[in-house]
Amino acid sequence: HGTSDALVPYVGGHARTGNTLRGAIWSADRSIAFWAARNGCAGAPATRVLPDLDPADGSRVIEADYRGCVSTVLLRVEGGGHTWPGGVQILPMALLGTTNRDIDASEAIWRFFKAAPAR
Repeated sequence: HGTSDALVPYVGGHARTGNTLRGAIWSADRSIAFWAARNGCAGAPATRVLPDLDPADGSRVIEADYRGCVSTVLLRVEGGGHTWPGGVQILPMALLGTTNRDIDASEAIWRFFKAAPAR
């Protein structure tokens, strides 16, 4: 989740398109706290700064991984916009913000679910 996402703000509030509000949303921190509690996680997550593979993209990824429970992970893209990390910058940065180039979101999601226990 990008901390510089103007459409779905990291800090919560309201999703928006331009000046039009699209509904109330939780912050990313409140959302991950909800899932951590739901998944039986106790204590603070283990955090690590992922390698900054593309310093020119103006963003960094911080991983918050809750251990000892059902897999619960937040990838916070500091400086990232309303974009898909590792994807194509489809619209101008002025509209959506920066696309992070340090991770491939599709690959990260696949690894997460591949490692999850079968239900």
